[in-house]
Amino acid sequence: MLRARPLRALAATVAATAAALVALAPADQAAAAPACTKFAASAGSDSAAGTQSAPYRTVQKLADSLGAGQVGCLAAGETFGGVKITRDGITLTSAPGGAKATVRGSLWVTDAADDVTIENLVLDGSGTSARVSFDTQGDRTRFLGNDITNRNTAICLHVGSNIGSGIAYDVVIDGNRIFDCGRMPATGFDHGIYVNHAYDTRITNNLIYDNADYGVHLYPGANRTYVANNVIDGNGRGITFSSEGSLTSSDNVAENNIISNSLQTTNVESWWGGPVGRNNVARANCLWNGRKGNYSLSNGGFTLSGNIEKDPLFANRGAKDFSLRAGSPCVGKGPQASAAPAPPPSFRELPPAAPSPAPAAPKERSLQRDMGLGDRAMSQPLTPKQRQVGALARPTLRQLTVNRRAVVRLSVKVRQLERRVLRRSSTRIPAALRTPARRVTPAQMRAARIAAVSSLRRVTVVLNALRASDLRVPAVRVPRRVRPTVAQMRVTEKLARVTLRRAELADRILARRA
Repeated sequence: MLRARPLRALAATVAATAAALVALAPADQAAAAPACTKFAASAGSDSAAGTQSAPYRTVQKLADSLGAGQVGCLAAGETFGGVKITRDGITLTSAPGGAKATVRGSLWVTDAADDVTIENLVLDGSGTSARVSFDTQGDRTRFLGNDITNRNTAICLHVGSNIGSGIAYDVVIDGNRIFDCGRMPATGFDHGIYVNHAYDTRITNNLIYDNADYGVHLYPGANRTYVANNVIDGNGRGITFSSEGSLTSSDNVAENNIISNSLQTTNVESWWGGPVGRNNVARANCLWNGRKGNYSLSNGGFTLSGNIEKDPLFANRGAKDFSLRAGSPCVGKGPQASAAPAPPPSFRELPPAAPSPAPAAPKERSLQRDMGLGDRAMSQPLTPKQRQVGALARPTLRQLTVNRRAVVRLSVKVRQLERRVLRRSSTRIPAALRTPARRVTPAQMRAARIAAVSSLRRVTVVLNALRASDLRVPAVRVPRRVRPTVAQMRVTEKLARVTLRRAELADRILARRA
C-alpha cells in the first residue's frame, strides 16, 4: 500500500543542518566508552598492527583481530564496509572525540559469537542486496546508542532465526534510532525490529519511526520479549504479536511505549499463522492515531491494560524531535530523558559513500573448511517440513551423518593437538561414531554430544597448557537421553564451534612458536 510521508520533505530541508550538528557532535556514549584496544581507519592497512598510529583499514580485519573483552574503535566520522562477527565478547564502537563512524553494508553477529556489543555507530545497510541489514543469532548481543537505517531497502534489525541459523537469547536493543527501514512502496514484509526465534530480548529507550511496514514484529517465535519506553511512530504498524507453523510468540510485555501514527493498520495488533500466543500484554502505553485505530483484539492472543489514547504532544515530530511538550498526557513514557538518542543526520541529503574494499576472508577459516564446518551450521540445510515444524523436527539421516563426521574430525584434530602439546591423548572416539548410522536414534544423538563435550574439555586443557592461562574447563553434562530433534543437534553444533575456535587458537600459537 502506498503511504504518504507528511512533512518529511520539509523536515529534511528545515531540520537537516540542526539535526546533523547534533548528531555529529561527540556523543555521550563515546565519552563513556571503554578504552580502545585496536583501531581501524580508512587510511589504514589490514597488514598494519591495528594500533592508533598504525590502524587497520577494514572493520572486518578489526573484528577478526579482537579477543573477548577487547574493544575495536572505528575512526570518528569515517565510513567502512560491512562485517561478519564470529568472535565472542568483542565490542565495536566509534573512536572518541568526533562524529559516529559509519558501517555501510550488512552486519552479522553469527551464532558462534556471544556477548558482542555494537555501540555508538551509524549502521547504514544501503548499497547491498541483502534482505536483512543487521542480523544477530549470537546470545547477549547488545545494540546501544546507534543510528540504524538502510534507506528503505530491506529489513533493518533481525534477532534470532527459525531456519537453522541459531536461536538468540538475551539480546539488548537500547537507546538507538531505527528509521527508514523497508522497501517503498510498502510490501508488508519489512521491519524496523524483527524478533524472529528468540528469548528474553529487551527493546528499550529506542526511537523507531518511519519504517515501511512493522515497527516491532514479534514473529514467529519471540518469547519473553520486553518492549518498553520506546517511541514507535509513523511505521506501517506499531507492535505486532505473531506466530507461524509450530512456533508462537508468548509471555511478551509491551509497556510505557508511545505508539502513534501507524499508517497501514493499528498501533497494537496480533496475527496468528500458527498457535495463538499466551500471556502477551500491552499495558500502560500511550496510543494515538493509528490508521485503523489504536489497537485490534480481533485475533486475540494478547491483552490490554491501563493504556492511554491521547495525543502525546511531540515537541517537533516533523524534525524527528520526539521529546514531549509541557502538558503531554504521556509523560514518563517513551525514552527516558537521559537515554533519548540524539537526531541523526539526514541521510536523504547525503550522497552515497563508496564502501571500503571488501575484506579478505580470515586465514583461520581454512580449518573450518577442512573440518566440514560451515559458519551457520554443521548439518545440512533444513527441509521444508523441518522449517514448518521448527526446533522439535526430527533430523534427517543425512543431517545426522554430516553432524557425526564433523564431530569425529574435530575429535581427531583435538587428539592431534593433545599429542603435540601434552604428549598424550586422553580418549578415543566413541564406538557408536565409528560405524555408519542407519537411522536417527537417541543413542546416535547422545554419542555425538558426548564426543563434542569431550573435545571441548580436552582442547581447553591443551590451550591452558599452551598459554599458561586458566580458561574454565566447561562442566557440560550430557543427559541420559538426547532427543533426536533439530534443537538438540544445534546444541551439539554449538559445542563443536566453541571447540573449533579454541583448536584454531591453539594452532596459531603453535605456528608462531615454530
